Amino acid sequence: MPINQLQLPPPDPRYYRVNGADVSVQDGGTAASNAPDARRNLEVPGKYSDETIYGAWTFEGAVVLGSTISVEDASLSILDNADNTKVAKFQASGITTGTTRTYTLPNGTGTLPLLDLSAQIWAGTNYFTQLFIRDVNNFNAAIEQPNSYLTADRTLSLPWTAIDAAAGATFTFNAIAATLTNKTVALGSNTVSGTKAQFDTAVTDDNFAYLATAQTFTAKQTFQATGTGTVKVAVKGVVGQAANLQEWQLSTGAIKGYIDAGGAANFSSYNVDDGSGNTGSILVTDASLGPAAYIPSAAVVGAMALVGQGADPPASTHIGRVNRTAQAAVVAATNITNATSAGVYAIHYEMTCTTGDATAGTLTFDVIATGDGGAQTVSSAALPLTTATLSATNPVRGSVVRYLASGNITYSTTVTGAVNAARYALRARCEMLGP
Repeated sequence: MPINQLQLPPPDPRYYRVNGADVSVQDGGTAASNAPDARRNLEVPGKYSDETIYGAWTFEGAVVLGSTISVEDASLSILDNADNTKVAKFQASGITTGTTRTYTLPNGTGTLPLLDLSAQIWAGTNYFTQLFIRDVNNFNAAIEQPNSYLTADRTLSLPWTAIDAAAGATFTFNAIAATLTNKTVALGSNTVSGTKAQFDTAVTDDNFAYLATAQTFTAKQTFQATGTGTVKVAVKGVVGQAANLQEWQLSTGAIKGYIDAGGAANFSSYNVDDGSGNTGSILVTDASLGPAAYIPSAAVVGAMALVGQGADPPASTHIGRVNRTAQAAVVAATNITNATSAGVYAIHYEMTCTTGDATAGTLTFDVIATGDGGAQTVSSAALPLTTATLSATNPVRGSVVRYLASGNITYSTTVTGAVNAARYALRARCEMLGP
């Protein structure tokens, strides 16, 4: 049977209960000897458990307790092996009543950190499932990876430069108002998002301009080409463009000039001037108008005449042009101007008999307009329809100058006799000379 040896100090006689039996020890002796030595051995056969030991005890050597031992925190001290004045104690008063707490020792040798101890250095790598930073007001800030999990080890590098070393560094967090300085955003790997209003608010000295938003520029804009073969400004319509490509407006929004969907320029007036009083010229190269021409030349001040190029009859605010061939009947009154401004107009015409008929009569070209004296019809000389041979009377040509006070200028043809099998051609142009 194994022997368990318990060294007892020499207090007053005490009683011990070992393996269910009372054992009396006098003067620290054993059950077999009561000699007054400083220490005696209590030899107990076998193992013992569930025993209560009272008083102050000092254990020397290796003591193995195979069962649960309960010690009051105030009664348990751990002494330094070299200096027994260095004492460590445990305190359990902070545990909730009726609660048992279990503390598992880590599998390693080292120094325990303390919450209230400053200037502690953690050596090696330490892992925390959640980390809070508490300020002087005991407010906590959690450091975590929100809404996702890391797929590999990551490193958080704190800013620390020569400037930081002297002045310190400040962290900037999401959803916190802050002013960033000395920062560069690499747009190739980052996105700057926000509304136009937010960007305009963020930039305190001006507003942003956006490609897909209607803009009002209050300052002069200069477009500089990058080379001699580069188009400086291009205005491009969409398929089926109906609205004007460009408009020049007054502050009230009234249109003073525009480029329509077909590319035609429309202005209330033209002034060939470089802004310093130096007049110039306009080069006309429209193939439909014939060879290129300059009108007017330098040092000439005046208004250009406006020759109609509209349909027959013209659309509203347009001046028309007439190109009729193989006409077999008279032409009823037809507008050659339509809702144009009052002013002086010149109507140039030529009427030719292209197929003669000996039984046919004569034809006149008539211009009708309301001038200062009222409505008036001006007719050309008569064109014989009996022969198509060119002569002094074939064709009939001329110009009619009329002042238009109101309404529209119209034209017509009048036959004396009958047209019969004769045919004729009529060409006419209307020119606005000015108001």
